[in-house]
Amino acid sequence: MEIPPRSVDCARTIVEINEIPVEVIIDTGAAVSVITNQFLEKLGIDIEESSDMYILDVNGRKKRALGIVKDIQITVQQKCKTKLKMQVTDSNTYQVILGNDWLIKVYGIINIPAEEIVLGDEELGITIKQPISLYNYHHRDEIDEEEVQEIYYKYDHPGIMEDMIDGEDLDHLEGRYFWDDQTLEGENH
Repeated sequence: MEIPPRSVDCARTIVEINEIPVEVIIDTGAAVSVITNQFLEKLGIDIEESSDMYILDVNGRKKRALGIVKDIQITVQQKCKTKLKMQVTDSNTYQVILGNDWLIKVYGIINIPAEEIVLGDEELGITIKQPISLYNYHHRDEIDEEEVQEIYYKYDHPGIMEDMIDGEDLDHLEGRYFWDDQTLEGENH
């Protein structure tokens, strides 16, 4: 059986929302984070208040948000715990979009060549790396626990990243440590 070619898509990763693993879209073009009413029902959470916000759907049409939910807990690898106020939509093409409001809270840095996002956990004083997918395979409503453990394994075992990025040497890329103002090469700014 021939595997169909993959196409570039939006950045996706797996996070835990109220301790349930879910595939999310990471969208730097979204000022706020969005959750679908369908996924809220799965979590057993009701809309808490009305919203005046209009959200552009995938076809570029403005749609008014159904409402707002507060204090939705988001973790990555059971770390980087944040609570977000999220807009609720009736979309059926995704479950959650994490926007710039979330990226700011977790000090998110998206590394496209390495297909990962680096996140800072201020409470624990650590950074973590989480793989992202930039390719469209299919949308998944359920995330297999084995798949989640495989993703975590990749970042618990140094050297496996080389396989993920086809051995490409990325030492020339400038990056920053989370807790100080030094580049990866150790230069101060």
